[in-house]
Amino acid sequence: KTGQLAAAAWLVRAVARLRLVINAALLAVILLAWNFAAPLFKVTPYRAEFALFSLVVLLYFQVNVLQLTLASHMQHRFGVGASSILSIGKLLAYLTLFMLQAMTLRNVILADIGAYVLAYGCAKGAHIRYCGVPKNTPAHRSTKAERRRLFRYAFYNNFNDAGTLILSSQSDNFFIAAFIDPIAVGAYSFYVRLNNIDRKSVV
Repeated sequence: KTGQLAAAAWLVRAVARLRLVINAALLAVILLAWNFAAPLFKVTPYRAEFALFSLVVLLYFQVNVLQLTLASHMQHRFGVGASSILSIGKLLAYLTLFMLQAMTLRNVILADIGAYVLAYGCAKGAHIRYCGVPKNTPAHRSTKAERRRLFRYAFYNNFNDAGTLILSSQSDNFFIAAFIDPIAVGAYSFYVRLNNIDRKSVV
């Protein structure tokens, strides 16, 4: 709003890089502690699939950062467009796997990775074109106070994200996996999705 494009670009780079590093470190810790944590949820044989799924997690957050950035620049159509491309890409990939009778867990994760890469590429292209900084713009030099404020906000916001995850219906999956089995998680998630679709159709 104040026209500080260089400062906005610095903020996006800082957030995207920090989010990538923190998420990668957290996923690495989970993989290192796999033999201890996985038996609690009865997913011990799926370490390789989880390592592959980690790419989906990293791409998801990077796409999310770009979507928020596009929205802040009043370019909502590209953020929504990236979501549409993601959904269409996943649908086409799933249909292809279904017709080839190759609907395995690993192939589905690979399909998700491909769809997220496509969505990220489109969002990144829109960000470069519509949110870029002119070449003659001086680089932004962040102050210590700005970095401290960014860290403080990000620190509390991460706890907020974790808190809302615990309160959501998706956290039920962890308890179902621990007390029953992963197959029950799939059935439960399927009916939760059907229930959400039914509510949206009523609204």
